[in-house]
Amino acid sequence: MRIIKSLCIEDRASLLHNLHPEEIPRLVSFSIEAAERILSDAKESRSKSENLLHSTRFWYNLVTSTKELLENSWSLLVTDSREFARQLFEGKNYLFVFYCLHHYIIEGKCKNKNFIKATEVLFFYS
Repeated sequence: MRIIKSLCIEDRASLLHNLHPEEIPRLVSFSIEAAERILSDAKESRSKSENLLHSTRFWYNLVTSTKELLENSWSLLVTDSREFARQLFEGKNYLFVFYCLHHYIIEGKCKNKNFIKATEVLFFYS
C-alpha cells in the first residue's frame, strides 16, 4: 500500500469509506443538514461572517449544488466507496464536504472514535 501522504484525496476518501462504511450514512445526512442550516441563515451569515469564503456567492452556490448531489445520490454515496470519493472529493465539492467532515467531528456528532482517528490521519495530519 502506498504511504498515506502519497494518496490523492479521492483515494483517502475511498479508504475512509471502506474502513468505516457504517459511518458514511450519518456523515452524508449531517452534510445535508449542515447545508440546510447554512442556506436558511444565508443573509444573516453573510453580514456577520468573518470568514470571507463563507460569505460569498460562490460558497452558497457550492453548498446548494453539493446538497442536491447528496440528496440525489444518497444511496449510491453510502454504498459505493469509489462513487463517494469521486463525487464528493473531486473538484470543488471537496471544499464543502471537507467543511462538513470537520464539523461532524468537532461538533461531537461522530461518536465513533476509530472513524475520528482515521479521519485525522487521512485528512488532517498527513
